[in-house]
Amino acid sequence: MRPITLFTCLALALTGLAPAHAAGPDKGQFTFSLLGGAYEEPDDLDLRRGDENVGGAIGWAPTDNWSVEAMFFDLEPGVEVGGVRGDGDMEYWSLNLISKIHDGENWAPYVVVGGGRADYEYDGLRSDRQDTLWHGGVGFFGHLTDRLQFRADVRGVFHYRADSVSPMATAGLTLLLGGAPKPPPAPADSDGDGVPDTSDACPGTPAGTAVDARGCPRDSDGDGVVDADDACPGTPRGVSVDTRGCPLDSDGDGVPDSRDECPGTPAGARVDARGCEEALEEQVSFNLTVQFATNSAEITGAGMQEMFALLRFLREYPSADAVIEGHTDNTGADAYNQNLSERRAEAVVQALVNSGIDRDRLTARGYGESRPVASNDTAEGRAQNRRVTVVVSGTTTR
Repeated sequence: MRPITLFTCLALALTGLAPAHAAGPDKGQFTFSLLGGAYEEPDDLDLRRGDENVGGAIGWAPTDNWSVEAMFFDLEPGVEVGGVRGDGDMEYWSLNLISKIHDGENWAPYVVVGGGRADYEYDGLRSDRQDTLWHGGVGFFGHLTDRLQFRADVRGVFHYRADSVSPMATAGLTLLLGGAPKPPPAPADSDGDGVPDTSDACPGTPAGTAVDARGCPRDSDGDGVVDADDACPGTPRGVSVDTRGCPLDSDGDGVPDSRDECPGTPAGARVDARGCEEALEEQVSFNLTVQFATNSAEITGAGMQEMFALLRFLREYPSADAVIEGHTDNTGADAYNQNLSERRAEAVVQALVNSGIDRDRLTARGYGESRPVASNDTAEGRAQNRRVTVVVSGTTTR
């Protein structure tokens, strides 16, 4: 059986002994190569040209891309000295360094450099010779199985003694043994969120977004609003939230629905920590300086500004009621002043109603000139007496 056939059968039988790899040797693997090829000898070595060669190599890869090997070739080129021919022999020993250019799965091109010694025998026609040879070239490993590779390269061989370069081409099979199996390639993760596409329930997640085990934007508090949009992280489980991820506050009183013991509080009402409306603990009197012209019930612009504090208070305490008391100075008849004071009180009531206060909460009373707060003997005193006073009362519910 020819050597290359024997090696092929042996390699195929041993392919199940090594772990799977890509093309070419990987870190920690040993290589066993059987090679054949052609070599053209220099003219001045008395060797006939174009002879076939056969050889082998044993190597080891310290890294995924680099390997070293010892190679041997034997040639029987025939010799011719002085016109006489004989059976010659050339043995070539070398140490090679191989670097893979591309570590692919189906093929791996490489660069090879090396050097060694050649022994020439001339069948008694002349004395034997030795020469130092250096070579360099390119080649590739081709994937046949995970353990068996095809290999081919071309080299230029420099003969130190002949001072010339000869071409050499080799091809053969390489058996890979030993080493650790490479981990399988990482599964595809198109959006780069760390969850493989095959398991990603939310493909296309924006870059930098924290995701859960399913590949969906993380919602740490489980409120249905992802962390990236959650303005209120850490919401307790089961609490209803709004679109911002904050506890829902349906009546807008500042107390979340989950803690609101009094839902539906009117807008603007002041509430306690339970979400219930705070009512008055005592009566409060508002002494308004609402200016009225003599013999007039029309509220001036300055008077409306004085009423804003009352309006805010009534909105904060929607259960409170107010009594609006109108007064006059002593100008005019008593009956007329009584009617004028009632109209002034009613003017304030109407202004409050127009601002959104319920009419049922307001009571208008007129006292005419019977309750002055200053002397009616002066213009200044009479101006102070043309006034409206408000008394607000409510029930304590806290």
